[in-house]
Parts: sequence; C-alpha cells; structure tokens
Amino acid sequence: MIDALSPDPLRLGLAALIGLGWIAPTLTRKWRRGQAAAPRTTPDQPLVLFASQTGQTMALARQQAARLGTTALPLDAVTPECLSKTREAWFLLASAGDGEAPDNARTFAKALARSRPDLSGLRYGLLALGDRRYPSFCGFGRQIDGWLADHGARALFPRIDVDSLAPADLEKWEAALPVTACEPCLPPLSAPDLWHLRDREKLTPGQKEEAVYRLHLAPSGPAPDWTPGAIADVMLTAPDGSPRQRSYSVASLPDSGAVELILRRRQTGEGLLGIGSAWLTGGLPLGAALRMTLRDNPNLGALQAADQADRPLLLIATGTGLAAVLGPLRQRLGSRGTAPIWLIHGERHDVFAPLSELQDQSPPRLQIDAVLSRGGPAPCRLPDWLTARRDRLRDFTASGATVLICGSHAPGAAILAALETCLSEPGDSAPAEPCLDALRRQDRLLTEFY
Repeated sequence: MIDALSPDPLRLGLAALIGLGWIAPTLTRKWRRGQAAAPRTTPDQPLVLFASQTGQTMALARQQAARLGTTALPLDAVTPECLSKTREAWFLLASAGDGEAPDNARTFAKALARSRPDLSGLRYGLLALGDRRYPSFCGFGRQIDGWLADHGARALFPRIDVDSLAPADLEKWEAALPVTACEPCLPPLSAPDLWHLRDREKLTPGQKEEAVYRLHLAPSGPAPDWTPGAIADVMLTAPDGSPRQRSYSVASLPDSGAVELILRRRQTGEGLLGIGSAWLTGGLPLGAALRMTLRDNPNLGALQAADQADRPLLLIATGTGLAAVLGPLRQRLGSRGTAPIWLIHGERHDVFAPLSELQDQSPPRLQIDAVLSRGGPAPCRLPDWLTARRDRLRDFTASGATVLICGSHAPGAAILAALETCLSEPGDSAPAEPCLDALRRQDRLLTEFY
C-alpha cells in the first residue's frame, strides 16, 4: 500500500506542498479587518496577491512572495484602482465552491463592476486553482484574468489552471516564474507523516448511497500536535497513477491520540465514486498505512480571539461539515469560559453519532439542534429552520457571537442567505452595510465550504 503512495520525490513534494510544516497558519488579521487599503509599495515593487478559502493558495503565494522579496497579500488588501499604479503583479487565485470568490476576495470581486481602471502599465502572471469536478472550473481565476485583459493589462504568459493541486500543473507555474536571487519558490521537500487506519464506523446505517463514515487514524510514530479545526491533507494515487491530495477537517484534538475524520462516500451523477472518499471509506483496509500531513485552519486566528474574549459561539454545519466545527467546539468546552455555545447541524436522514455523544455529555451552556431534511418526525430544510428562529438568531448574534458555518458549498450559500434575512433589521430594505459583510469585517463570520 505504501509503495502505491510513493511516487518520485519531486512529484510527491509538489503534491504535498500545502501540508508541510513551513506553511504559516493564518492570514494577517489587519487585512481581514476593515476595508481594503492600498499597500505600501512602490510602482517597481511587484505585488503578490492571493484568494484562498482553505489556506492552500495562501501558502503558495507566500512562497512566491519570498522568491520575489516581497509580501503576499489577500486580494481584498487592494482595490482595483491600486493595480493601475503597479507595474508587475502575480495573482494566485482559488475558487470557492463552483467558481466563486473566496472570503478574502469578496470585496475586490464586488468592486469590479463599478471599477474602470487603466491597467495598460501592468504586467501580470496568474495561477488559477480549482477542481474539475465543478462545472465552473477555476471560475474565479478565469474571471479576474478576463477582467485584467479587458482593462489593458498584459499577461506575462497564458493563465495556468491547476486541478486539485496536480503536480504537473504546479510544475508549469514553477517553470514560468522569473529566476531571481531570492529563495526558490519550492521549499525543501519533506515526506508526509505515516498514519494507520485504526477504525472506521458508518454513521448513516440506513443510507446506501453517499453514506457517511467516521475514521480514526493513529500516527505510526510519536503523536504530532495540531490545532483545533486543523486540516488533514491525505496523499493518494489517482487511477492514472498520478499523485493526488484530498483535504479533510480534523474533528478531534491531540489529547485524543488519533485524528478523527468524518467524510461522505462521494458519488457523481454518472455513478463514479470519488477517488479519496472511496479509498478511505472502503478501499483502505483496517490497520493499513497512508501518508498525511496536518496544517492549521485559516480561521484559527479568529477562533482563538473569540476563545480568549469568551464570546458566544454559533456553529452551523451541514453533513460532514460537522467535523470542521467539532475541533473548535471541543477546544472551547475544555476551556474555563462560560459564554453560551449553539451548535446546529443539518443532515438528511440520520443524527450523527458524534452529535449524540455530545448531547449525552454536554454542559448547560451548550445547546445542540439536529435538523433532518428527510427524516425524523418533522423533516425541515435547514435554511427554513433558521428562518423560523429569526428572533433567537438575531439576539444570539447581537450578543457578540462569532459565527462559524461549515459544509458543502450549495447548502452553505443557502444558509448565508437565510442568515442575511434573519439578521437584517425589520423594515430595513437597504442597509448601509449588509449584516454578513459587517460580521466578516469584524472577524465574526467565518466559513469553511467545500
């Protein structure tokens, strides 16, 4: 099994880029707060700009910036007009969901429609990262590339699209980058850690298609440390023999001694199983080994700030997005804080075992609501359930709560729309600032969609 996961070192290193220990964990908080401001650069200093939802693209951007002797910035750190004063810019842009802007690029994306800058003096390179399983593959990167060209910017080379961090695509980017005296773009390579599958449990016993499983992975050596809500990058091999990576939220804390994953056995409309989920939920035998690295969640800084201030916590998850909220929840429950915590989980037919376990041992300050859309005595879609509790949600959020929403992109978008309706003041048809934008500006609305 290990031999199948061990291609030559360069390709393995490229596939594992995002899971290595050199990655900085979170965005600089000053760029997440307030409106975008022009960075302190000269026209001759290149800009390195990224749009990243899970931190992977941010890591690549920081390596590119180190190579050029500058600092990587989220796209929201600049305005479209800033680019008219820049001679060289490098864009590393992931797409959120089906071709949409990640959270740290939403403000920039909204400004495009009303901006008409002259970019004839700008030269740029653009790396678009996405997943071909989505119809709008690399949609956000393609949008920005077209906008730059429409306003006169000149591409240094054709846009490079990357499918699920495919090493061959990343090698094209590496070959296109300028040679400088600074450090190389790729860091020294190190192998991912070796883990073993300790146990696997089906969480949806009555569901045959797209069943959900809970896995516990034990390290083969000394147990590494990880932070609440960490992301596990699992290395695997595609049917064509190429190395691939799949990322999953870690539901457990280090003191448990194992990494807990919750994932769905994915199936496409054509009946094809997902490469990673099929292997982890059935193809990988118990006790077998896999290669995996752990990295911090980009939301870690904001969650730590909420913990330190003992602010109320509103956790909303759909499906396997429950894993992404369990780590921060367990960390908060282990602290001395007293602020209330409200966990809301939406699923189709079954209440997941981790949720039942929490309900059995939950302290008074934790409220748990399980919302089933196709099962139980009163099936209900989660957005409708939220809307019916508008006053409660508004009061809870007004108390200073930090809101974390996790799950697949389509339900996540519906939840955001429902929350915008719930949190808006009655009769205020055109607020000066949408409620969710205000929460994002305050670092109080965090999302993790896939």
